[in-house]
Amino acid sequence: MKICKSCGYVGEDIDRKRGDSGTELLLWLFFIFPGFLYSLWRRGGQRRACPKCGHDEMVPLDSPIGKKIVEENHISLPVNGETGRKTGLSLIQIILIVIGAIIIFAAINGSK
Repeated sequence: MKICKSCGYVGEDIDRKRGDSGTELLLWLFFIFPGFLYSLWRRGGQRRACPKCGHDEMVPLDSPIGKKIVEENHISLPVNGETGRKTGLSLIQIILIVIGAIIIFAAINGSK
């Protein structure tokens, strides 16, 4: 588990991609090849960041800096392994999966 040096969030960091999800979705919907290139570009700039404030310097709670932040700010720590990590698929991922399935289904039915 980690703590954010900027906002004091306690939990796990998340992957942050550069660019915009909406732009990526539009490019995939209307222009397959540019959508693919934009997706590659976004994933190339991926970094780990705080899910609350987006700061990219989260430190382990058991590190000297992490302990100092907790102590100085009187932060209460999660109990029994609770974290702020979200699980599951994002809306964009679900939409892309559905669009991919529709394209594959159309290609299979169109070739018969």
